[in-house]
Amino acid sequence: MDLSKFDGHTSGPWVSQDASQPDCLFFYVRVAATGEWIVMVCDTEKRGHKSTEANAALIAAAPDLLAEVRRLRKRDDDVKRIAKSVQKHVEQDRKGYADLLGDAIKTRAATGRTPSELAALVERMRGIIADWNCWEDDPRGAAFALRNALLAELDAKPKEG
Repeated sequence: MDLSKFDGHTSGPWVSQDASQPDCLFFYVRVAATGEWIVMVCDTEKRGHKSTEANAALIAAAPDLLAEVRRLRKRDDDVKRIAKSVQKHVEQDRKGYADLLGDAIKTRAATGRTPSELAALVERMRGIIADWNCWEDDPRGAAFALRNALLAELDAKPKEG
């Protein structure tokens, strides 16, 4: 919805006021501060008092509803901007962590693993890094947990073949 079509509307808050007569059901919607009329809601279809009152209340809430839509759209834009920035950093961190883990494995070659076992371990860890969902929620915590798991595996004795 294009909200620019509402630019220049009469500022709120607006209030609705029951001005019904015994033979005519209607409500005024006015500017709360000045009493300036915005609209009159009249029940020509015999919907009843409750429906006509609700319609007038909805119209009176229009400035507040518009302000809330604008606030939520701004927040949505802010969230999208932040998410894009976080995603960029997470992707950089994933690559950096994968490279660091690869280096750590290479420097611990004295663990008794063959080069092919170490290469397979590097690839397995890179796969974990690429797929791990918690990176978005807590990238540093995920990296710490992954590092600990890797070090525990490297410190374990190699399997005897």
